[in-house]
Amino acid sequence: MKKGYIFGLLVILALVSSLGMAATEHNVTVTIPEYVMISVGNDVDLGEAQFNDDGIATPSGTGNVLVKTNAATAYDITATAAPNGAAVLPASKLMVNGTAFNGTVTAFKHTSGKTDGWKSYDVTYQANLDGSEDPGNYAWTVTYTAVAQ
Repeated sequence: MKKGYIFGLLVILALVSSLGMAATEHNVTVTIPEYVMISVGNDVDLGEAQFNDDGIATPSGTGNVLVKTNAATAYDITATAAPNGAAVLPASKLMVNGTAFNGTVTAFKHTSGKTDGWKSYDVTYQANLDGSEDPGNYAWTVTYTAVAQ
């Protein structure tokens, strides 16, 4: 009888154990969107304008723009400029990489696709002064945007 009692307990224990070991699972998904990040280095100071005999000055300086992306897509990096400060010169007096700011301009093209870390681009700013400007300190805020080609 003792053997039957022990066997019965083992059967009950096996049934309870199998019920408690039912497996279940989650399917876990993630969607990774295409992204482009833009960062700028230090501000750019064009220095003091040096006018030539014709009253023209073209002070220039170089800045740094960084691009990071996981996309294979090529991007135009566009820029807009807006006067920033009490003394105002129109944005059209400023150029980036040889193009005058008349609205939004393409500063450079990022065509290499996905980056390993940040990819650095130099941008050259130049002010085109014709001598008619009032003395003072002038500044522009330049904003960069990535636009898929």
